[in-house]
Amino acid sequence: LQLDNYLYTRESFAEIKKILKPEGMLFVSFDVRRPWIGQRIQSGLKDVFGQSPLVFSLQDQSFFGWGGVVFIVGREPGVLDRYLAQNKDLGDFVRSRETSFSGETNLLSDDWPYLYLDRPRLPKIHLLVFALLLVALGLCRKFVAWQGKIDFQMLLLGAGFLLYEFQNINRTALIFGNTWQTSLLTITAVLLFVLLANLIHVLRPFPLKLSYAFLFLFLALQLFVPLAVFNSLTGLAKIAGASFWLNMPFFFSSLIFISLFSTRQDKAAALGSNLLGSVAGGMLSVFSLVWGIKSVLVISFLLYAISLTGFLKTGRINKFNAAG
Repeated sequence: LQLDNYLYTRESFAEIKKILKPEGMLFVSFDVRRPWIGQRIQSGLKDVFGQSPLVFSLQDQSFFGWGGVVFIVGREPGVLDRYLAQNKDLGDFVRSRETSFSGETNLLSDDWPYLYLDRPRLPKIHLLVFALLLVALGLCRKFVAWQGKIDFQMLLLGAGFLLYEFQNINRTALIFGNTWQTSLLTITAVLLFVLLANLIHVLRPFPLKLSYAFLFLFLALQLFVPLAVFNSLTGLAKIAGASFWLNMPFFFSSLIFISLFSTRQDKAAALGSNLLGSVAGGMLSVFSLVWGIKSVLVISFLLYAISLTGFLKTGRINKFNAAG
């Protein structure tokens, strides 16, 4: 479940603090069912606001709804105390229910926003799904007649493609919100870039080496260009600018795929290998739960780099054959 991603990160709390008036307060209500979740929210607020939030529980009061535990912190120190001093009954009610969470937990960030995971690790449910997929693949290999061999270069391209798309949707959510609009913009941009790559290949094929060079350039720049640049834009400029920048690597990876696919004699095996690579890329995305979302971008970069070695090897073989 990723609907709560980015709501409780340090960056999110910092944005809220920035827009609060001096006498303003942040009120967070959450149905805490795991102590480390409460500790994570409490510590995140303390880290950003520089003061411990007031925490009190309403979990025994069903008429308050599902709020459960309330976290309140003022923009400036002493703001909350002044409010409670003005209403003694409210102050007494809150203080009588005051609680706190203790223990060690990692804070949430835009790179690791997983509120419902106790610590960076691979969840057992993901490992179980991986095992089932591998068993299914083994059964298919045993009972289904395979034609051709796995094209590992096309497999790597598929893995890198889907892996980058995973982290791209997550990063797009930081700009447009964690809504269906995020998927709409990302998938639309991907399809447009794929169509454009096909058109360019038909009109005038783009050099494969240049496609790889530009792909690596734009992948590397994704690590250094802050997304805040696009949050400063509005309207169509924001949609077009963010969609173009974040999805530009898909254009060059599509050019690479088209160029290599056109040279394959066994196109069925090449396409099937690419689809298998997409499954592998989806499985590798789970490492964001361990190392963070940016690590997925690095893994995608490495997959494309390994596929490049296959291209270079193929290129050398073709040169030798031509010379012979």
